[in-house]
Amino acid sequence: MVYLSLFHLIILFSPIHIGEVAEYTYYMEDNKVHLLFMVDLDELEPLKSDLSCDYSKMLSICTSNYIKDNSTLFINDRPIEFELESSNVRNKHLYIYFIAIYKVSDIDKVSVYNNCFYQINPHFKNRVIIDFENYRASYLLGIESQNLNCLIKDN
Repeated sequence: MVYLSLFHLIILFSPIHIGEVAEYTYYMEDNKVHLLFMVDLDELEPLKSDLSCDYSKMLSICTSNYIKDNSTLFINDRPIEFELESSNVRNKHLYIYFIAIYKVSDIDKVSVYNNCFYQINPHFKNRVIIDFENYRASYLLGIESQNLNCLIKDN
């Protein structure tokens, strides 16, 4: 039998600062695509110099606009439009929850274009997690690999 101490449980279930990585989890719920974005707050510091948005007062809105402008999910070659659903900060990480504007059915192909944070830091990585019905995968994208294409069903 395995016993875990409180210390081990805290380590297992607490986000750790990996540095230079943001995470995008795409999943389905009620025929709508959801996106959970997570990043360490320190990674957003360079964006605060962008005068087009006041990051000090509207961190979640500015960051969600940045994500929508620099990352696109395509399902069956159709871009999915997201709107901000909610956000929170926990353990020095920003979590932003998005929901697709319209419903999706019968997914054959998934593609992701992600150009987030590369102009700030060319060593940055974006972890893309896709969790759609019978397809679950995780990919690490970098400046050289900003595009991801997945065939979900063979026709």
